[in-house]
Amino acid sequence: MRYQTSLESCKLNYPFDYWFSLYQKGMGKYSEENCKRVRKIFDDLILCLQEVGENASEETKLFTFETAVESLNRIREERPYLIETNEREDFCELIDEIGIAAGLYVDSYADGQGIASLWRTW
Repeated sequence: MRYQTSLESCKLNYPFDYWFSLYQKGMGKYSEENCKRVRKIFDDLILCLQEVGENASEETKLFTFETAVESLNRIREERPYLIETNEREDFCELIDEIGIAAGLYVDSYADGQGIASLWRTW
């Protein structure tokens, strides 16, 4: 149960509510649609990790991250304005936090750059 709870607690660090508050102050890129779409990617990542379970292989867990990062890559292709420096930093930190909660040693990927750097194009 601790595994499930650790993963779920990563949602406390989601930036999406803050982003939407910026949209309400005039930052158009943080529309409700964009925030929901990105939140869903992270929600799906956490759900998939919960479903495969704590004892899943590293390869299985990494596949869930690859799927999430590839989804973010597609968003970046469609909406290049949405993922810039601040968002990149938020995503990498959040992905690594989720990776730690999933029991992965995030510093051992991509020469210490973290899990997202294995696949990200943003």
